[in-house]
Parts: sequence; structure tokens; C-alpha cells
Amino acid sequence: MPLAQNRLTDRTLRNLKPAAGRAYDLADGGDLYVRVEPSGSKVFWLRYQLGGRRRRWVLGHYGETGVSLAEAREKRDDARKLLRQGIDPFELKAAASRAARPGGCPARGARNRPARHLDRGVAGRRVLCARAAGHS
Repeated sequence: MPLAQNRLTDRTLRNLKPAAGRAYDLADGGDLYVRVEPSGSKVFWLRYQLGGRRRRWVLGHYGETGVSLAEAREKRDDARKLLRQGIDPFELKAAASRAARPGGCPARGARNRPARHLDRGVAGRRVLCARAAGHS
């Protein structure tokens, strides 16, 4: 018997209340979950496993300005297609994000790396990589 999918509705999501002091998850099926935070925010996430490694991928926040239930289900279906091909959807998105940065430089989090990985820019200002010197 196939597993149940699309268990949640927009009405159910709108009416979810936060639990006192802790977050909880509700399953929609097909490894799509919504996490209800103590603050009341609701976050869609996808659980998947690839190459023996289990991962969680946040799809977005639910609400008027965020991701709808239908969009979250569409993202889940797209991710599952990629997984069947052996492609990690999280890594694919991260690679696209890296490619969109000026000069293909590392993210801002790279600032915490040791100084030997950084080049000096104009007037001694640290630059994440030599290619970004013109983009700073």
C-alpha cells in the first residue's frame, strides 16, 4: 500500500498553534514536513537521503510572503526527481548560488577562515579572494 501524501491543507497550516517552549513537526507525506516554531513561524523542510547521508533541506517559510503549500509540494517533487538521478538538490542550489557571486568568490562566511586564505586588497583591506578586489 502506498504511503499517504498531501495530508496537510492550507486551513490546517493556518490554524497550527505553537507548543509551549518547543518546536514540533507535522508530516505532509513524501518526506515533506512543516516545523512549527515556538514563535509561531512555520517552516517547510524536506528529509532525504543520498549516498547513505541523511539531510534536511529547508524549502522556505509558510505564509503570505513565503512559500505556499502547493509551492512546497512542487519543490519536493522537483527535488525527488533530482534524487532519482543521483543529484543532491541542496548541493545543486549551493553551486548555483556560488556561481552567481561576483568572481565566483566564497561566501561571506569565509571571512572566519584563517588569514592565510585571504588576500590583501586596496589599502590593506582584506578581500575574500583576489578576483573580488575589483568588486568590493
